[in-house]
Amino acid sequence: MTNMIRAMILMGASTLVLGAQTGNEKDLQQMAKAATTSGQHAAVSKQYTLRAEQFEAKAKKHEANAAELAARKNNYAMTHKWPAMIQGPIDREKQLAIEARRAAEESLTLAAKHGQQALQLEARGTGARQGL
Repeated sequence: MTNMIRAMILMGASTLVLGAQTGNEKDLQQMAKAATTSGQHAAVSKQYTLRAEQFEAKAKKHEANAAELAARKNNYAMTHKWPAMIQGPIDREKQLAIEARRAAEESLTLAAKHGQQALQLEARGTGARQGL
C-alpha cells in the first residue's frame, strides 16, 4: 500500500517536472524567434537536441516505473478488491512515457529545422555578416 502511495506521489512530481519545463520552453522559443545568424540557429538547434535527450531520459524513467508497478501488481490486496485502482498508476506512467517521447520527437524536429537554417545561412555566407 505504501508503495502505491509512493507511486502516486512520484506521478505528481513528474507532472510538476514536466510543467516546470514550460518556463525553459518559453525562453527557448524566444531564442528561436530571435535567431538570425547561422551561429544563433546552431545554438538553438543544440538546445532543442539537449531538450530531446532530457525528454527521452524521462520517458525511460516512466517506462521503468510502469514496469516496476506492473511487477508488484499482484502483491497488493487491492488487486483482488479493486483491480482498476491498481492499473491506474501503471497506465499513468505509460502515458507520461508516451508524452515525453512525443515531446522528444517534436524537439528533434525543431532541432533539425534550426540546424538546416544554420546550414543555409552558412552556405549563403550571411551567417555572421548580415544576420538574415
